Amino acid sequence: METIQNSAKHNWKRDLRSKILDGFFAGWLLLFLLIVLRIIVDPIGYRFGRLGLLNYDVFLIALAVFCLERALSARRADTTLAWLGAVGGLLTWSAVELSCMVGQTPLVALTGVMLFILILLIVFVLWRKGLSVGGKFYMMVVLICWLVKYILAGQEFVRVWLPAFSPDLHLVGLPLC
Repeated sequence: METIQNSAKHNWKRDLRSKILDGFFAGWLLLFLLIVLRIIVDPIGYRFGRLGLLNYDVFLIALAVFCLERALSARRADTTLAWLGAVGGLLTWSAVELSCMVGQTPLVALTGVMLFILILLIVFVLWRKGLSVGGKFYMMVVLICWLVKYILAGQEFVRVWLPAFSPDLHLVGLPLC
């Protein structure tokens, strides 16, 4: 009994380190990556135009597929697979948003909603059939980013129809005009 308590006392440092590195640090790193990917779009667009943005989009897709392939490998630790899946999902989402921006097609349209539902159903089936840890993180990041896009678009809709919510929406970064 005493050895179990001593071992628990020594494990709290490792558990705290794991929670910080795999929790907070991972979130901040993914947010930083998203910001960097968004900042790079404007200079490429100004310098090279739509063709440069398309090349950047193809590069993002290639990196996303590379990360997904590595995330589905069974030869790595689960934390590594989760990192690769999350980074691959973020790269995929950035590529989807950039392609919608370059093609001037809104992602928050009826076809986008139907595609979201289709992908969500496919993910549910794959999840139940035993999707690996990396694949789960990949799909979670892509679907959460897509859901946030819909939530922000819904807030814009609410702002137009219910002006009382305008100050609240301004706090989350939506323009008031």
